[in-house]
Amino acid sequence: MTRCALLAIAALGALPLAGCLTPTARTSTWEYFDACSENTSFHEWVACGKRNREAACEASRNCSANNAIVAFADNLDQSVQRHEIGEPEARRRWRDMRLDAEAARGGSARSATERAVEAAGQPTFCTAQGRSMGC
Repeated sequence: MTRCALLAIAALGALPLAGCLTPTARTSTWEYFDACSENTSFHEWVACGKRNREAACEASRNCSANNAIVAFADNLDQSVQRHEIGEPEARRRWRDMRLDAEAARGGSARSATERAVEAAGQPTFCTAQGRSMGC
């Protein structure tokens, strides 16, 4: 009898933890950007995607997932702002990265996050030196 009572108490005690073990639907980082209008400038579009992601991250208190994708968007945005590439090129690179990520889910050896980290790299900062530009 005591043994059954202990098992029942243990089972009831574990019940609240079961919610922690059940998978929750996670929004892909890409979807935060998908929710933004593409009829805006690239800079506004990136800012919108980042705002959407931040709001969701703060609500779920989990902001570490896919920071590389956001870094890739930031890198593209910085390149556009510095006039190194145009908005159409930035959108093409974003689309290509997205397609690579979707292909990666199909079984590619490299993860989309690894490619995003590789593509984002470190931003290059240039300074004017007289009549020339030093990077």
